[in-house]
Amino acid sequence: MRTKARFSATELAAPLTLLLLSLLSVAGFVFARRAVHSDERRLLKKSGGEVAAVLSSSANSIASSLHLLGNIYDAGGPSFANAAKPLLTASVASIGVAALAKLGPPAS
Repeated sequence: MRTKARFSATELAAPLTLLLLSLLSVAGFVFARRAVHSDERRLLKKSGGEVAAVLSSSANSIASSLHLLGNIYDAGGPSFANAAKPLLTASVASIGVAALAKLGPPAS
């Protein structure tokens, strides 16, 4: 004698609920991951542009200051030390100058 297996709605409710919650969890994870990834890319592009602007501005400022100090140094006298004082900050203790010298054949 064969008996038919019958499933009632209450026996199927738990597995179906588990399946539904699992699918919703995976879908939520994928959605959140994509949203965070796109936000990170957008912020990285924005911050990268800002960093480039700050570095460019700093490099231009330093280059113009050093060019001016080079001209003052060429003039000679104590004016170099007076002109260099405003450039000294907490992280800059001193400013030095390296002069190129022409090297000729050794004297015999």
